[in-house]
Amino acid sequence: MTALDIGIASPDAERAGADCAVSMYAGKIERYSAYTAILDAQNVAYQPLVWTAYGRPHPRTTAILRTLANRLARRRGCSDGEWRYRRLRAAVGVEIWRRAAWQVMACWPVCDDDDGD
Repeated sequence: MTALDIGIASPDAERAGADCAVSMYAGKIERYSAYTAILDAQNVAYQPLVWTAYGRPHPRTTAILRTLANRLARRRGCSDGEWRYRRLRAAVGVEIWRRAAWQVMACWPVCDDDDGD
């Protein structure tokens, strides 16, 4: 079994470093390193999946998604894992931008037109 931990890294964050995806990935691995023995005893692999706020995945995230897509294709009896990878990548991209749109809307000032101005 694998425990997937989704993370969205902003390049504008305080600890973003030169590459925010790499920084977040390393931070998550370090933060959960204390639990590695416990997870290993339960036969669980911890794996962060990290994207930037603009939709660029960490290289390890890309590799995991490709593996997942290929395994899913084989399980379903087809050989086109690349198509499934592109669909997964597109779905994640849509959700990242949907999240960004909701954040903009949440921060947008509310106009109160009751005063007639």
